[in-house]
Amino acid sequence: MKRWIGTTVLTAATFVAILSQLIPANPTQASANGDQRVKAALDKMGWKYEIDQDGDFKVVLKMKDERTQRAFIRSKTDSLKGLEVRQIVSPGYVAQGELSADVANQLLKASNKTKVGAWQVVQGEKRSVALFAAKVDANLKPEDLEVALMVTLYSADAMEKQLTGKDDF
Repeated sequence: MKRWIGTTVLTAATFVAILSQLIPANPTQASANGDQRVKAALDKMGWKYEIDQDGDFKVVLKMKDERTQRAFIRSKTDSLKGLEVRQIVSPGYVAQGELSADVANQLLKASNKTKVGAWQVVQGEKRSVALFAAKVDANLKPEDLEVALMVTLYSADAMEKQLTGKDDF
């Protein structure tokens, strides 16, 4: 737990800054209380969560092997021809500078195998963050949101373990 908190402190500011660059301005605005549809779904599923200053929902999953993985369910949504889309993201890898070609290829290959979501990279001034992101209908039923959330969490944790052997997220 102490290691997780220490790592969180070191990476949280960078992650939040990069995450905010990742997600473009959205037509729907979230309140500080978060999207009530997400809140209701998480409450129905019995998930514990925190709501950050942007109104996004942060969840942490404890894995069977004592690892943890966190994800963020965005309250803000995007619209495309009447389809309202929400992102669920989970960090899996942080590199100083740009990703190596080897890591980028591993992420692309892993994306090809997933049914929901894919890897995306957010480039900051000094770091690159690889996020597993599921882009889903903003009005998913709670059980379908949980499936997308679990795919996101497990995909990000598996890649983190494969690439680093660490449990930073």
